[in-house]
Amino acid sequence: MISGIRGIVSRKAGTRLFIDTGAIEYEMIVPLNVLDAVERRLHEEPDAQLFFHVHQQILPEEHRLYGFLDPQQRELFRTIQDIKGFGSSLALSILSHLDTRGLLAICEGGDSGGLTHIPRIGKSTAEALIFEVNRKKKRFLKLLELEEGAARAGLSQTGELVAEPEDETFELVKQALLQLGYKENQITKVLSKLEKERTGSDQADGGSEQWPLDGDSTAEWIRKALQLI
Repeated sequence: MISGIRGIVSRKAGTRLFIDTGAIEYEMIVPLNVLDAVERRLHEEPDAQLFFHVHQQILPEEHRLYGFLDPQQRELFRTIQDIKGFGSSLALSILSHLDTRGLLAICEGGDSGGLTHIPRIGKSTAEALIFEVNRKKKRFLKLLELEEGAARAGLSQTGELVAEPEDETFELVKQALLQLGYKENQITKVLSKLEKERTGSDQADGGSEQWPLDGDSTAEWIRKALQLI
């Protein structure tokens, strides 16, 4: 399964992006907010290397790739598309207009009118979504917690797609913890603590050195993360 793609946007067609990874070009469907973020980024740097978190949908006639700014947005997409009668197209339409906080606020208030302005969402579909979100409220609240935790740790890219940083230690630590079986909420909390440690070191040293500091390797930061879990 494909979980992420890094490459250059070679062309666009509606809400489809074509990502050139060097040897292979991938076609990816994205929400409108991702498309907006990509266009802003490419305006600044046309040949920027961008990273997308991917959901792969395998159908009898084709494979589809959906691209997102962060893993939390991808998980929200998966949660909505799994609701009976919705699917990927409706989930994509909803994500183009609402984040988790906005969706929860509308559904908690029972405001179907706040959903019917979204393309392909009529009154009956809006009422069904409100019912399902409230029924699975704990799951959506957990998604919101992960989003806000990632934002505090500086991990969320919602609304702003950036090129991959030169220092990829943070992402490498995260991937290592995921491979070790730790959950997203555990990792988010630990990375937040590591970020504070990094920021404190940067300020102490006048911000002149890149993270990891003082010769620490990625493996050392992984060990530090494991000590904090």
